[in-house]
Amino acid sequence: MVTGLKGRDVLKAAFLVFLVSLFLPSYSYGDNSEHWNDLYLSRKIGRATSLSLASRTKFNDIPFDDVYIVSLKLGSGYGTGWNLTITPSYRIDWIDKKDKDEYENRYSLQLDYRKTVRGINTTFTQISELRYFTQATRDHIRLRFRLNMSRNIGTMLNRRASFYIMPEIFYDDIKNEIFRFRFYSGFNIALKDNISLKIGYILQNEKDKDDIHLFNTGLGWKII
Repeated sequence: MVTGLKGRDVLKAAFLVFLVSLFLPSYSYGDNSEHWNDLYLSRKIGRATSLSLASRTKFNDIPFDDVYIVSLKLGSGYGTGWNLTITPSYRIDWIDKKDKDEYENRYSLQLDYRKTVRGINTTFTQISELRYFTQATRDHIRLRFRLNMSRNIGTMLNRRASFYIMPEIFYDDIKNEIFRFRFYSGFNIALKDNISLKIGYILQNEKDKDDIHLFNTGLGWKII
């Protein structure tokens, strides 16, 4: 005997379909597809201060081979008490691209302003980056602006989850214009109270270049 699906079962099925749909656009675009995997570790060391260590591995291809960038980032966030967090950080990239091995040192100052409006958690972020490369002629200053909007969607697959969308624009002083746009979308899933899984899709549009479709995964751990 066949019975109809309950509301919760429909949500679970829709959730699984969406997760698969995040992967398919990235995979289907072949040479214009990539996979980025993020790992994030943080610890609160005071009422308003936290330390974070993050890594990102970028793969040219899906499924998950041909690594071309490995990043390591160390930062410290300071809450001001006005919904504003200030985070200075240092990041180093090891780059293997077009048969050239090089590295980048990146010094950043990130400002995050958070506000919840009608159940939607909104964060406006501005990032100033000083970027220094193996080839000094590539050194430059970059500005990034992003708007992250997320909403808790209850329990999915017996885990708390939230859905997010985030547009971002890039400017640097070499091109002297806004030259890149990214659109992020996906889910953050709470595996435990202090461990979260990110599964998402990123579309990157850049002037005079083909669009890139990215499958983005990540794992975050808050040390209590």
